[in-house]
Amino acid sequence: MNGYVNDILAVPDVTYFLPNSAQALADATALSHNSSAQELKEIFEYHVVPGFVAYSPMLTNGMSLKTAQGQNITVTVQDGNTYINAAKIIASDYIVTNGVFHVLEE
Repeated sequence: MNGYVNDILAVPDVTYFLPNSAQALADATALSHNSSAQELKEIFEYHVVPGFVAYSPMLTNGMSLKTAQGQNITVTVQDGNTYINAAKIIASDYIVTNGVFHVLEE
């Protein structure tokens, strides 16, 4: 797993959307025991958007972003909250060496 994590950390201009909840931790633990290295890589890459440092004011309603995995994710802004697909952003704009990360509720 470290190989592709290190590869992403070497890429400039990245936005991370990282789930942080008891359920997300339980899911990650189960996945780590039941998934191949390739599957774990794809799960990690689903939470990474390369080539774009998206601070919260830049996340606009209806915006579509392409993950490192190749999937599109959609930004929804509703009632003052921002969602990535159905996951609510609960903490925003943490600066990291190569970009920014946001914490997701789920």
